[in-house]
Amino acid sequence: MEEYLKGLENGFFDLLKGASLTYQTCSISNMAQPCGFTSSQYSNAIFQKAYLLKYVHAYGLDYKNLYKKLENLSPTLNQGGALNILSIGCGGGIDLAAAKSVFNNANVIYVGVDAIYWDDRVGINEPGASYHNYGIDNIDDSVISSADIVIFPRSITDIAESSLINFAERLIKLNKNSFYILWAHVHSNTSANSQLNDGIDRINAMIKVIENSELLVELAEDSEPNVSENISYRNYNVKEACNNNCYYNNCNFIAVKNINDKGYHHIIKVMKSEQK
Repeated sequence: MEEYLKGLENGFFDLLKGASLTYQTCSISNMAQPCGFTSSQYSNAIFQKAYLLKYVHAYGLDYKNLYKKLENLSPTLNQGGALNILSIGCGGGIDLAAAKSVFNNANVIYVGVDAIYWDDRVGINEPGASYHNYGIDNIDDSVISSADIVIFPRSITDIAESSLINFAERLIKLNKNSFYILWAHVHSNTSANSQLNDGIDRINAMIKVIENSELLVELAEDSEPNVSENISYRNYNVKEACNNNCYYNNCNFIAVKNINDKGYHHIIKVMKSEQK
């Protein structure tokens, strides 16, 4: 991960120095997004790198925590053999590094899909990892049918509910004994005062589709992340790279050390009725 971060840093500062009109960073007190970043700018390389530099440590710890909860629930997942993970809305693939860290005795086969292309993705050249630039509606049935784990890493509220319902309908066609669906840090895309509502509504819509089929749903985990581990982080001073051409007096941003504890982890196990 350190090598990945160093590449991010070098690429970020190179882009800043070469920009004709520098994309500006937010003031240090604005911890919501780096560089005034908004979701409409996910395809911008400078904003992508700033976003990853700011959040990669905290999100990585969050996903590691979530996968560890899953391993505790089902230790057999980490007892050798292939473990197929489908990550929807994968972004830079931060959850891949977390999965490999937790399931270190398994052969992790990771398929990450995202409607937006990200320049900097974890493990892009590693065996068993593949990334695809399309949305949830375009995932091939063969990819869905082979997934032992389907994870939505902070992406549930970025996907239309109709697409999630359609995906759930495809999931119930899987010919598997059981599989898991994970949602990390559920939040709202409307306001900080209702962080859980939108995500939970979407989760419940998916679960309802599955429960209306012949498959059973077991709520295996519904809890706060409970992350307390201290992690190192960097203070990114970009004023020199901006050539003192910033809109704000303060051109720094800080990498986030921890996740927002208002976000919840959700894990469900889906199985055939005869297994209950």
